[in-house]
Amino acid sequence: MVRAAIDSAVFADAVTWAARYASGGRRQAGGGRRDASEAIPLRAAYAGLHIAAAGTRLVLRATDGDAAARAEVDAGVAGEGEVVLPAKLLADVATKLPKEIVILEVEGAGATLTCGGLALQLQSTNPADFPSASELPPTLGAVRAGDLREAVKRVVPGIGDEDQYPQWRSFGILAGPALRIVATDRARLPAADTPWQPTLDHQENVAFLAPRSLADIAATCPPTAR
Repeated sequence: MVRAAIDSAVFADAVTWAARYASGGRRQAGGGRRDASEAIPLRAAYAGLHIAAAGTRLVLRATDGDAAARAEVDAGVAGEGEVVLPAKLLADVATKLPKEIVILEVEGAGATLTCGGLALQLQSTNPADFPSASELPPTLGAVRAGDLREAVKRVVPGIGDEDQYPQWRSFGILAGPALRIVATDRARLPAADTPWQPTLDHQENVAFLAPRSLADIAATCPPTAR
């Protein structure tokens, strides 16, 4: 059995941050507009929040297939293990917990969450079905969250409708003297530059794509984050 103890406010922040990137909806097969009958259910694991406990840390992960979120927090942990719990349900519960210590106990395919006089029993999906964590590449540079938010806000109108133009649902990012962000739906091409600080030696004008969820990430990051 694994047992973790964590402050309810810290737990709620970590759960709600990660859970917003869990996908419990339905993804359409291929591009173009389709009837709902043609939609393909996402794997159950994608609607889950993966929680791993080891040492003095809890690591929470979620993904919608395009973006992956990770939150790591201090906790009092006894044992090591992992569990995948319903992300939306856990996020709803976490925001309503009293200001007490949360106790999360995992045994077999089940988990029990207690806080004050509240207790909740949850079934886990198989952690082996959850997408494995990708190793993060070296950090290319840093940008202030407030600057990124303003740049993305100016560019996001150019993101194409994902039903009509699924291939245009990304941001293009050019890392040069400034960080340039662009988007297009073939009719518009908004662009915005924002200052950034490179942290690795690299050739100028490194280009890459970022998913549509960058807009949500930029909007929810604390203004002082980088």
